[in-house]
Amino acid sequence: MESYYDKELVAYLNQNRIDYKSTNDFNSMLEHLMDKFSFKYGKLTLEGADNGKYIKSDDSRIVKDTVDFVNKFFHEQMCNSKEKVIYIGDDLTESIYEFCFSDLTTLIPYFINNIPQHHYLVFDDMRKILFISFENEILYVEK
Repeated sequence: MESYYDKELVAYLNQNRIDYKSTNDFNSMLEHLMDKFSFKYGKLTLEGADNGKYIKSDDSRIVKDTVDFVNKFFHEQMCNSKEKVIYIGDDLTESIYEFCFSDLTTLIPYFINNIPQHHYLVFDDMRKILFISFENEILYVEK
C-alpha cells in the first residue's frame, strides 16, 4: 500500500519524466544499511567512515546547501551521471525509489520541501550515502 507521500512522489516523478524503479522491500534495505553504516539514535553518523562530511544548515538554506553540496562534492568524486541512487525515507514514504544520479538536483528540492522526514540517498555501490535530516543536517558517509 502506498502512502499519500508515495503517491505524490510518483506523480512528481512521472510529471517530470524521471525514470525510476520502486520497491516495497524497505526492511531488507534498512537492515543492510544498519549493518554497513553507523547509526546513533536512529540517525546516520560519521563513526567508522573512510570519508565523510557534515554540514549544519537552516530552513531557509537547506535546499540550496544540499544541491550545492551534491554539485560540488559529488562531481569532485567523479560520480557517473548514470550511476543509480536509491532513495529511502524514514517514515512517511513506504517505498524505496531508484533513479539516476543526474536527477538528484531536481529531486532534492522536492524531497526537502514536500516530504517532512529524514532522507537517505544510497549510491549503487552501497559504499556512499547522503543523509538529509529533518533537522537541516547534511551528512555524507563513504565506507
